[in-house]
Order: sequence, then C-alpha cells, then structure tokens
Amino acid sequence: MDYSVDEGEHVRDEEPVFSADIFSSSLSLQQRCELAQQKYTPQPEAEPLNFLLQAVKDGEQLQPGRVVQLEPGQEATCISLARDTSTAAVGCRLGQVLLVDASGQVLDSLPLQEAPDAVVTAVRFQLPTAAGGAANRSMLLVAKGSRLLHVHTGTRSVVAQSDEGSSKINNISIRPDGQLFATAGTDMAVRVYDDQQRTPLLRLTGGDGKDCCGHSNTVFGLAWKPEDCQVLLSAGWDATVQVWDLRVGHSVRSMAGGSWVCGDGLDVQGSRVLTGSWRDRHPLQLWDVGSGRLLTNLPFYQPQQDACMLYAARFGPPGCAAEGLLAAGGSGKQPVLRLYNKKGHLLSTLHTQSAVHAMDWVSQSQQQQQQQQQQQQQQQQPNADLLAVCCAHQLHFLSAAASKPR
Repeated sequence: MDYSVDEGEHVRDEEPVFSADIFSSSLSLQQRCELAQQKYTPQPEAEPLNFLLQAVKDGEQLQPGRVVQLEPGQEATCISLARDTSTAAVGCRLGQVLLVDASGQVLDSLPLQEAPDAVVTAVRFQLPTAAGGAANRSMLLVAKGSRLLHVHTGTRSVVAQSDEGSSKINNISIRPDGQLFATAGTDMAVRVYDDQQRTPLLRLTGGDGKDCCGHSNTVFGLAWKPEDCQVLLSAGWDATVQVWDLRVGHSVRSMAGGSWVCGDGLDVQGSRVLTGSWRDRHPLQLWDVGSGRLLTNLPFYQPQQDACMLYAARFGPPGCAAEGLLAAGGSGKQPVLRLYNKKGHLLSTLHTQSAVHAMDWVSQSQQQQQQQQQQQQQQQQPNADLLAVCCAHQLHFLSAAASKPR
C-alpha cells in the first residue's frame, strides 16, 4: 500500500514503515526515513500508571461489532458520522466518498471529480447551526489535495470549494457550535473558516516569541477545546502540540518533545489532551492542557517492531455511556484498536484485518436508539455511543461502552 513515491523507489508488497502511511504522501522518501530515525526521549510522567497496569498487553477481546467489507479496489482513509443519524461518510484513496449506514448498507458513492488524482484525507459532516439550520445535516466537508469541498450529499453536488494553494490538507475539525471549522496541512499553518460564509478568517502561524513559535513541520491533528470555543489545538511531525487562541491569533502554548502525530491522533476533553504518535515506544499519551506536562504513558503493547503504529486516537463522547473512555488504533504488521477507561487502564483489544486509519465517536440520542432497536426499556438508560472505525478494507460499527468488560 502506497500513495505517493518518487520514480524509481522500491515499495514492498507488505506494509512497510512509511509506505503504509496515507498521510505521508506529501513527503519524500528521504524525509519519511529521517522522521522514522528521529530519537524519542522519554519524559517524566506526572501521573504514571502502576507497574501492573503498565504490563497489560491486550485486556479482554473487544467485539468487532457490525463489519462492512469494502469492495475490492476501495481503500478507506477517513470517516465521519452524522450527529443526528447513523450515516457515515467514508473517504477513499481513489478520491470518492461513500455514504454508509451503520447497518452496513452502502447508500451512495460520491465520485467528486474535483482534484481527481487526489486522495480524500478528511471528511466531516457539518453540524446543524442556527444559521444553517437543518440544511447543514446534508452538508459534508471534504479535503482532497489542496481543495476544500463543500458537498451536498442529497444532490451529490459540490456547492462551494476553496483551494489552499501549495498546502495539501490533512485534516478538518469543526468547532462544537458549528460556526467555525479549521484545516491543517503541509504548509505548517492552521486555517480557520467561517461556516456560513465558507470563507477563511484566520491563518494561524507563529507564537508569542518566547515559549512557543508555532509548527515547524507538517500538521495533522486538530481538536477544538469544547469548554472554550476560542481555543484550538494542533499537532504534527515537529513533535509538538500547539495551543492556539483565536483572540490573539497565534500559539499561546507549546507542548513539546513527545507527540509525533501523523493522522487524526489528537483530542482534548476537559483539561486532558490525548495524543497518538506514529512510533513504537510510548505512542499513546495523556497531557495536561494547562501546564503542557505529560501526565501518563498509556500501555500500548508491541509484540514486534512496527506491530501497530498509531494513526487515530479519540476520547469517548460526553453525555453517554462511553464518556470517560478512549480508543486508539493504527497500522502495521498487527493492526489493532484498543479501548481504555478514564484512568488509562487498558480494557480490551480488537485485532483488525487491515490498518486502522481513522475513527469517529458520537453519542446516540434516545430517539435514535428506539429507531434502531425498537426497545422501550432503553428510555431509562444512558445514551448509547456509536464508534465508527475506518480500516483500510473494512468498517466497524460498534458500541464501545456496551463492549467494555464489566
């Protein structure tokens, strides 16, 4: 599996360290090899797990849920769940977007002829807002190369688009109120857009000139801080997490020296930041957003070198039974998805048939549960969760809260 190699480069049939990386296609082979050879220096943990918890390898077996096998030639790269339905948008290597119901039915395939040779690197269902109303439920943001597409899924049409020039877009993140969204890519900048006007508002680079200076390499991870709509976090291949404040227009804090994020491997919830790094040692970590200190190295057992290098990491959605859980997955010789509780204890592992490229996790309302299960007794239960896991050749739809060990 490979997305971009220079002429004359040899690519092995098995999944090698960097050829398997869908997000590294913007870098040369030499740059990718240099990144792989970077030395990781462990940092002291403020809240380390005890030695018994650190030694847990797999935990219980996580049930695979409903599995959707993709057709031959289709290779999934990213995923997004609609917040008020069970529909998933799945970006593919060949440039199309699939619409898939959580029951496993493929509803549609959007060809998207714009930037025809580009991989779809990010998809996000837009959120209903006071301005956009119900119409936003059918709108999808899609990143293909340098193009940002606004796609109406009902009419299968691109209603607006932007071009970020020489920068290839790696990720899109929508603010929880739906009014703004951000993109990140290869030019080391974070762009903030107005959702209603579909126009860029800010291009975030640089820092305060003292303790932080912005990114110095490709940016992949993006996450809005739910409790403060003016704060946005980003991470990438410069081994930093940058904390941006829209009110000042630059980075106000840098969490340096630990995270090498090369996919959708950044999330924030409350005071905790979760990073999933593409490396063997200490790939999954919790940080304190206020101080920038490393809190905990979560156990992520590697039975052999490059067994599973992380692309994706997510906190469970608040307000449902999965609140406090977190999940992580990646690619390699033995790709897995792992589930942890809020204290960082490894609960369970799902051994997947192909690389875990991305995931999305939402809370399902009681109405959705009734529509799906027709069980009146669920009215008194906490909202269920729906975890959609995007593997290269399969999709998994499961409830992590229902699957966790009791």
